[in-house]
Amino acid sequence: MRTAHGLIDIESLSLDSIRREVTAALASSTLSDTIADFVASVNWSHFAQADPAVRTTLGELEQASTSYADGDIDARASRDELRSVIGDARSGSSR
Repeated sequence: MRTAHGLIDIESLSLDSIRREVTAALASSTLSDTIADFVASVNWSHFAQADPAVRTTLGELEQASTSYADGDIDARASRDELRSVIGDARSGSSR
């Protein structure tokens, strides 16, 4: 659910919805911008009510996005990292 300011309430996210966002981003030509925009659009105001796995996965997405933006990893490594994050989310594990 989006707030009046267009943000996504963190407690409304699920691992499946995050996986769908990342999968769509992986298919786009603007992968890094799409992931950064998604992560930035999450309203963390009620993070305590959010699924801990959702919080962890969002943190991992932000880390992967930042690593690419900072030049620490290249585009291929970024895609691999994002696939790993959603793969970990699917299995319920945390890295």
